[in-house]
Amino acid sequence: RWNTDNDRVVFDLTTGNVGIGNTSPGAKLHIYGTGSSINSQTDVMAIIQNSTYGSGDTAGENKLIFGWINHYAAAISAFKEGTVNRTGFKIIGEAGYNVPTTIATFRSTGNVGIGTTTPDNILHVRAGDTGYASQVGADTMLILETTNVSNSLQFSSTTSGNQYIMFGDDDPNAGWIAYAHSDNSLNFRTN
Repeated sequence: RWNTDNDRVVFDLTTGNVGIGNTSPGAKLHIYGTGSSINSQTDVMAIIQNSTYGSGDTAGENKLIFGWINHYAAAISAFKEGTVNRTGFKIIGEAGYNVPTTIATFRSTGNVGIGTTTPDNILHVRAGDTGYASQVGADTMLILETTNVSNSLQFSSTTSGNQYIMFGDDDPNAGWIAYAHSDNSLNFRTN
């Protein structure tokens, strides 16, 4: 064990573990302590900062990579969105040996894409690019896009359960479409 500065940083020479604020690190890197406040962010425990890019840049990424003994397999990435001071977040997986694929994209606008890095609305799920323009507007919350012959939204529950699509305004229960598994009926309600 090699300690520095009153056990603030500990290098365990037996395990190879590093402890920051911890005298018995239980992993390769073990950080323990009270978080700091930096640039309006509270409870900050670690910072990964890429010195290649600045806040004025419109392109660039900062990744935390996960891998196996023989290759890198997945990553979490903060990326510049093409506009100054706009940063998004991506989860990247592996679609084959050393074949990265973006699984989900979280844009600074709040839009989330699954299967697309350019989500058109709040949630955009893409299983193939149709090439058609989406009906983009403030009133569109979900886009399901596929190049398959059909596209569906599935609800599942027990044989005694119900599924609902609910509609609301100032009355949160203004109307609904319900499917009851107990008698296989489809019901509509309006107030």
